[in-house]
Amino acid sequence: MIQDFTRGIEEWGAKGIYLFGENGLGKSHLLSAGDERIARSWYQCRVYDSQTLDCSYPQTDRQMDYLNAYRAADVLIIDELGAEIPADWEMGELFTVLNGRQNRSPILYGSKLYGQGAGGKV
Repeated sequence: MIQDFTRGIEEWGAKGIYLFGENGLGKSHLLSAGDERIARSWYQCRVYDSQTLDCSYPQTDRQMDYLNAYRAADVLIIDELGAEIPADWEMGELFTVLNGRQNRSPILYGSKLYGQGAGGKV
């Protein structure tokens, strides 16, 4: 699925991918490879993981730069979705970013959380 996505981003439109499964199956590896391939295709891609933002002080300039980059990226990759409980402000800001991208720009997710519906299990 990741290969198909990176080879035909235009055809996918705003559709994304949700990879889920236990630790050690290669979800992060696949998302990283997708990020590299997307970058070679001249698309702007941003990767978010639970370590990206420092949650100790809300809305610092650095954190707002990250959030603005997530909003503007052609493709957003969120790895380790649900690995940590984000601070209230971070959850609110990320929800705003995700909501703003919905039906407009693709998001690729990786998580240990099992879901139903569209997505792929690695």
